[in-house]
Amino acid sequence: MDTMPTLPPVRLIGFVARQDVRDGEAVGRRIAERLRTLAAGGARVLARCSLTGPADLLFAREAARLGLPLSFLLPAEGEKVDFTEAEREEAARLAAAADEAEECATARGPGSAVILGERLVAETDDLIAVTRRDGDRAAAELEEIIAYARNRGRPILLIEEAAGKVESREVKAGVDEDAAGPDDARLARLFGDAPPPAAVPAELERYFHACDDEAARKAPQVRSYLLNIVLANATASLAGSVREEISVIFGIASGTGP
Repeated sequence: MDTMPTLPPVRLIGFVARQDVRDGEAVGRRIAERLRTLAAGGARVLARCSLTGPADLLFAREAARLGLPLSFLLPAEGEKVDFTEAEREEAARLAAAADEAEECATARGPGSAVILGERLVAETDDLIAVTRRDGDRAAAELEEIIAYARNRGRPILLIEEAAGKVESREVKAGVDEDAAGPDDARLARLFGDAPPPAAVPAELERYFHACDDEAARKAPQVRSYLLNIVLANATASLAGSVREEISVIFGIASGTGP
């Protein structure tokens, strides 16, 4: 019996950067190397970035040169972008030819770069970030976006311009120590020992992974939103089960409690 052909998984690659890149040629080579490596892994790679300045154009050019589909998350209409007239025309051509060009209506005002960056992180599977430690606002905004990506568990390639050279390194995913909150010892002193972790029902875990696989294949752009909905529904179901157990323990009739 014939079987349906399976499609390769889709992998979305996000890009964030300070726009005043100094050595565009060297940074472009690092971007291209990363995109080629990810594309060679068997997945269908989509490149996604905003279009707010020269660094975004650099990423889009390298992705287009490799024949990768392009997807843009644009700042809200009227927001300032850092383009020359020639770059503005190139950005318009790229957006018109892209597989998708979506406006982020909430990306307004002084925090628009962080809003765009965190939205890109939420919607993509890997992140390429270009930074330079100048101690200015652009560097601080990128640090915030990178910390958010780490906390979301995204693999990150950090390309850094420093002392006249360009270096790249992998940034390990995990909760940022500065944002991790009180440590376990302090919480134990305040509240006592933590209860053992709750077991996740095997059926729920299988259901979650099935939803993730389906979203990755059919709706990668909204994958994170779909999984959040699945988790919210699962949490609500588990909360309902706990409520029923409490009702039984304390003899409260179902539906009569607060």
